[in-house]
Amino acid sequence: MVCALPTFGQTSSPELDTLLSTFRTNVFLPSHLLKPQKALVYKTKRQSQLTGEEPVTVSLSGSEEVHTLKPLNQLTDEPNMIKGLLQLLDLMKEKEDWACLPGFLEGVRTAGRKVGFEHWEKIIRRAAQANQLGSAVECARRVDRTGLSLTTTGVVREFVYGVMLSTIKSDWSEEGVERAARHGEGILEMVEDPRHANVQKPNLLREASTRLGNPLKGDPKRQPDIVGAVMGLVATRASRYGNGKDNHGKVERYARRVVALWKYAELKVDEKDVHHANYMLTTWAPVWYGIQIAKVILGENSLSGRELQGTCFGQVQAVVKRSRQILASHKPELETRTRGENLYEALASASK
Repeated sequence: MVCALPTFGQTSSPELDTLLSTFRTNVFLPSHLLKPQKALVYKTKRQSQLTGEEPVTVSLSGSEEVHTLKPLNQLTDEPNMIKGLLQLLDLMKEKEDWACLPGFLEGVRTAGRKVGFEHWEKIIRRAAQANQLGSAVECARRVDRTGLSLTTTGVVREFVYGVMLSTIKSDWSEEGVERAARHGEGILEMVEDPRHANVQKPNLLREASTRLGNPLKGDPKRQPDIVGAVMGLVATRASRYGNGKDNHGKVERYARRVVALWKYAELKVDEKDVHHANYMLTTWAPVWYGIQIAKVILGENSLSGRELQGTCFGQVQAVVKRSRQILASHKPELETRTRGENLYEALASASK
């Protein structure tokens, strides 16, 4: 899908304004030009037509804005895509800065630039750290325009971590829990959206889905930890602000999905890899928390609740315990507490 040329309002810093303006003028605008217009911009023999007394201007379809064409050298005038993206993430501080993210990614996609899965994960992670996860969620909702696709477990798990982090940062306030549960449910809906499945090529998905082994088990739609984390958020909403009742049956519905998907759970921790232990603790701590909250909401008469407690909880507890032990054994070489440890401690405190 070809999007309109993005426009950006004033941000919190001149450096960010300059970066956005450079991308808009030197990368995004040329992607909207017709072939003869691109020849004027890029071909050395034709560029003299742009430096005369009379400027050459164009107006894009659907816009009244007039653009003056200028000569460009693709090697020196176009900013490096990845370096520019990382600089953008460093410069975005305020809400109005993060509001530029969807438009920036739309421009990147229209210009044919590629963003790797690891950078999608970084975008989501940085948005969550800045308390602006909603901006990344909006990019995912516009997947056909931004390219932020929920087709790999790594990307979806970053969103799950982000919604858990936002809840914790809100001190489990009603507004914070409601927003996190809404985002979590929206993520599950988008995972099922065919638009996300069709964004990336199958061979790229196979490569990116092997983080925990089998590519099929890497399918986000088959991951019980993703559904289990959202179940925990919905159960928290019912427990803290819904009189402890599953009024809309959502906790029960998600519990059934977790049980049905449990056969796909990857629960083995690499004993020799501290980074994998941290990854597993970050992945499964929300499920460990969610089962404890959900079983209280569901009660003893719920078959799904009993299966969560009888089959799933013991296995999750073992993964969480072993991951923490591995991390503890590597304390001398870890300069700070890992995000898995921080997440676990916050959830353990909330579950008491």
